[in-house]
This record gives sequence, structure tokens and C-alpha cells, in this order.
Amino acid sequence: MKLVHLTLWLILLLFAPPAQALRLAQGEAGQVAILPLYNTLGGLDTLIKISNGPEYSAVRVQFRDPGGEATETLNVYLAPDEAWQAAVSMGPDGPRLATADTSCVLVPSWSPAAPLQSDLLLSAPYGFAEVLLMGHVEDSDVQSDISDRSCGSLARNFGNGPFLGIWSGAANTGISAPTDSLHVHYQLIDVERGTRYGLDAVHLAQFRDQPFHVSPKGSFGLGDAHDDGTDIGETRSLVCDAECKVETWADPRDAVASVLLAEARRVDYVVNPDIGASSSFVLLNPMRPYYAEGEIPEPEARLYVTDSEAGFVSPFVCFAPPPPNTLCPPASPLTQPEALSAFTLKVDEPGTVVTKPVPILEISGLYPIAQDFFDSVPIDSLISGSAYVLFPGFGVPSLTSNDGTEYSGVPTIVVGFTEFINGELASPDGGSVRANYGSAAFGVKADSVIAQ
Repeated sequence: MKLVHLTLWLILLLFAPPAQALRLAQGEAGQVAILPLYNTLGGLDTLIKISNGPEYSAVRVQFRDPGGEATETLNVYLAPDEAWQAAVSMGPDGPRLATADTSCVLVPSWSPAAPLQSDLLLSAPYGFAEVLLMGHVEDSDVQSDISDRSCGSLARNFGNGPFLGIWSGAANTGISAPTDSLHVHYQLIDVERGTRYGLDAVHLAQFRDQPFHVSPKGSFGLGDAHDDGTDIGETRSLVCDAECKVETWADPRDAVASVLLAEARRVDYVVNPDIGASSSFVLLNPMRPYYAEGEIPEPEARLYVTDSEAGFVSPFVCFAPPPPNTLCPPASPLTQPEALSAFTLKVDEPGTVVTKPVPILEISGLYPIAQDFFDSVPIDSLISGSAYVLFPGFGVPSLTSNDGTEYSGVPTIVVGFTEFINGELASPDGGSVRANYGSAAFGVKADSVIAQ
């Protein structure tokens, strides 16, 4: 029995990733979470829940507009096993973040930090967000402030002049390195339509092995990965393509981009007028704000759609005649003016597929598909299948690791939202209420030749 246990231990050791290699956290907590979309338009609310692990934690929340420009920042301080919840919605004076949670939230002010005391107005009505674990609080006095909700005292730790606090000169004082203990879940809810979409954010594990605690005015983001196991400025990541491999990168931004890289992503859709079904897709390149234009290649995104009976689709050619009920080349180039893009497949009547502003966005004409492709494409009975977003780089690598391995594609997150709006239930007063429902799922990697 001991021999069996030893053998299993050696196998696990052989295939386990190194102690520090940035990676995607599949269905588990991490140090970083990316929310591909928040939205306040068209009656939508976005509900965010940040769950903490067993330690006192300092968490950065960073909102970005569709172009990737950083807008509002918050520092959230959580006691062990606590969760912070907030809602992003459209108010009478514009988009805002509101919370009834009593956890300490610090925002920028004329001094380095001040407690959040009312709703926080947001610059953009929709966009995306980053949530980053800055580190764990070890100082007992600060821990007491967090537990007692002494948010003013907590903010004064960033003070200067006569109000010097422990973080005034070195914000990492009393802060230990983050662990993989952050979990973020969020929902988009349309009360009027009676539709809810729930998603875990995209989590990254082993992002840093050192604390990076800053004031609400300070800068911290996806470009700040760190790995003590490599030379200064270099970072390791676990890159999974046909197989998984630990790579070392000269630039920490490349390490983050490498775990999100894909030549193609596939997401399923349903477009059935009989059940009021339509599907929307959100395409996000969360690393775009961290690279200058042209610093890394970003091939034009192209869209292919197949029905559920299609055999396969090549990213570059289509067989003639195409498979039944299949949309095949010319493929649609997707306009990518910003970090966040979106498009919709919707059937207005049997036999016609049209694209309209994304139902979950309700933004008229902001994300057109080039040349109005799909504007009126006759299809016999296109009901369900897969949409492929491709990034054909034609042999031009996007990233090259320190050992010379070349990788192609674009660091992307694709989310598919499918909505069914034909539901109705009897209400207690004898009337009826809407019983629509929605689903959301992340697109999977579908590199090279795409097979269903």
C-alpha cells in the first residue's frame, strides 16, 4: 500500500504545475477576476458579488469603458469569509454603483482615500471590470478597523502631513502576498423582461507572489503580474493549447495574454422565433488597454456561423456547396473599434436571420458588422448551432516566449447570451407575469480547423 501511495504521489508531482505559474483558474477561486460586461442600458442591472477567503483581504475593483479606458476605482476591505455585494444600474443622474453592504470601501478623494458614503457615479453606462486581490492584511489594528467597519480610520492609514498613517509611505506595510482565494460571481438582470443571466467571472490564479497594495488613486491592473521564480520583469504562465506547457515571458503582460490567447472561440446559439429565442455575443480583449497600438499583432476578427447539422467549417475556406442551412464564406469581418465588441443573431420571421443591436446592450448601431453582413440572409431553417469568432493571423505570431516558442491568436473572452422571451405565468391577482429566462456561457477555444 505504501508503494501505491508513493507512486501516486510521484505521478501528481510529475504533472503538477510549478509553485508559481500564472494560469486560468477553471471553476475555482483565483487572485484576479475579469467581468466581461457590466451594463446599465435597456433596463439592465448588473449585480456583483465578491467572496473572500479565510484571511483579511484588500481588493481592487477597476471599471473600464468599452474602449478599455480606466474609469472608477475602489478599494474593498473584507474580513475573513465575507462577501461584498453591489449593484450597477441606471439612476436619475446616470449610471451608478450602489451597495447596502457595510464593508469598508475606499475611493479616491482630495486626500489619498476616503470612505464611500453614497452611490458612486460611473463614467460609462456599460463596459467591463477587473477585480484584483492586492494582498492580505496582517496588521492587527487594521484588521480591527476592517471588522469594526471603522472606514474613516482605515482611510487615514493612507494619510499624509500631520495625519501620517502606516500606508502613507509604503502601502504594503502589514500586507502579505495574495493567495488564490478570490471568487467573483455576477448577474445581469432585466426586471421588465423577466430575464436573468448568471456568470462566474474569468479568474486567474497565481497572478502575483508579492503584495501590490495601493491607494484608491494608485494604479494596479492586469499588466502587473509578478513571479519571483524568474529574473526581474519575467513571469511564467501555464499555456494550454493542444497540451499544457509552462512558458517564461520577458514581459509580464505577455504572461497574462498567453493564458487568454486563442485563434478561434466557439459559442452556441439558439435563434428560434417559435420560442422567442435570440442569442447575443460579447467579445472582449481585456489586454488591449495594456498594449500600445501595434505593439502586438491583433488580426481582424471574423465570424462564421454553422447550424447544428454542419459537419465542420474551415477558418479560411468553405466547401461548395456549403453544408445545409450553413452560413459560410464570405465570412463577416467584425468591427473592433474598442476592447469590448458585440453582435446578435435574431430571427424576426422563419427563413431570415438578421443582426440588430445586442438585446442585452440595447445600443443602437454602435457595433455594426462590416458591410451589414447577415442584414438579411435567407436561411431555410437556421435554429441552433455554433458561432465561431476567428482571428486568422496567417502565420504571424502574436507572442513569443523566452525559449522562442511562437503563439498566434488574440487574448480574448467571448460570452454567449441566449434569451427566451415567450414565457408567461399566472400571478396571484389573476393576471399574468413574464417568465422569460436566459443563459450565458463562455466561448471555448477552437483553434486551427474547427470541427463540431
